[in-house]
Amino acid sequence: MIRIGDTFFGSVFGRDPDGHLWVVISEPTPEGWIAVVNVTTHRPGRLWHDESCVLVRPGDHPFLVRESCIAYLYADLTMVAELERKLGHELDPREPVPQRQLQRIQDGALASLNVAPNVKSVIRASREADS
Repeated sequence: MIRIGDTFFGSVFGRDPDGHLWVVISEPTPEGWIAVVNVTTHRPGRLWHDESCVLVRPGDHPFLVRESCIAYLYADLTMVAELERKLGHELDPREPVPQRQLQRIQDGALASLNVAPNVKSVIRASREADS
């Protein structure tokens, strides 16, 4: 079962041939949609670079070994059922992100100009449901 904070390595949307670490950053909507973002190497000046959430200091996540950031440009919604179908085949489950990192990633998504309004709405609704 997919939960908020879960991570997995691979290509969620089929447009990422090398694969990245992806993070689930919302609870599912009643219709089964969840928000996901991917982590990429922190390279200022690149299209996907976003200062809204720079990660990777020791302990931020065991998978990450160099300074990385959330590629909010690629934040999107996907169906929980689709992710669950791909887990163990196209997507390799990894350790969940700690709560403090999850909150930083969500905060960055809500602040980023690169995240679509519909993705932000799902994140906000998820946070309100947790309150």
